[in-house]
Amino acid sequence: MDPAAARPFTDVRAVYHALLGEPDPVAKLRRADAHAVLDAALAALAPLRAFGPSTPATLWDAYAVHRVDAWLRLGFQRPSRAHAPVLAVSVNDYVALWRGLGLTVLAPPAFHPFFVEIVDVEPDPDPAAPATLRELVWPCLMWGHMLFARAGGRVRAGVEVIDPQVACTSTLYWTHVRRDRPCQDLSTGWGSNSQWATALRRDYVDGDLLRFNVDARPSRDAPSPRADELLRYRCAVRAPALDDDFPYDSTAVEPMPATLRGLLIPP
Repeated sequence: MDPAAARPFTDVRAVYHALLGEPDPVAKLRRADAHAVLDAALAALAPLRAFGPSTPATLWDAYAVHRVDAWLRLGFQRPSRAHAPVLAVSVNDYVALWRGLGLTVLAPPAFHPFFVEIVDVEPDPDPAAPATLRELVWPCLMWGHMLFARAGGRVRAGVEVIDPQVACTSTLYWTHVRRDRPCQDLSTGWGSNSQWATALRRDYVDGDLLRFNVDARPSRDAPSPRADELLRYRCAVRAPALDDDFPYDSTAVEPMPATLRGLLIPP
């Protein structure tokens, strides 16, 4: 047997393709066979729960599991693109599935782009007003100290801080599939087999530090003026991104803000 055929990501890939066209993919994933595949894949990903080195194969497997998650989240994204799939996925069902598989569900009490993706923006009369969280649309998922999936949130901010039109319609990077905006990850443009050899972006809560995109290898070239913005928010928030933006080589470390230090991150 080809050794690659027995790898967890191959099985997860089959589960992912089985979800396509399913109006209720959560029900599909609760079947014993599909659930066992995800459970086994996550068990193999246990080393990723803590910040440290990894292997390409492990990150490929993690990407495959994350891609299943991306498909499920289509169920509670507002469709704005032609032919967007219609899925019967509620936030409660989504949370119950991943919590049952061992992930931790967080509801960040304040906005920070590490934990919260911008879903909608309410303009503040003060153009310089910082972003504040108005409502969570879906929660954040953690795999130990590793960020598995950001929450989706509605925020309020001054237009000089976050432009509502740009932040909600610009390309969302490190994302394979959306029904509400353009998206792109490092699998984009590859064939049906090669795209699965894509590494998951890893972000970690490391004590009082937030570590962004820890596996990046920064380029020797001068960084794009918007590199920090695209790394932190995963999209442009103040001015439309250029077609040739490539944020995947960016990495950063910053302190955990005081407003979020009460979050209970599991071991």
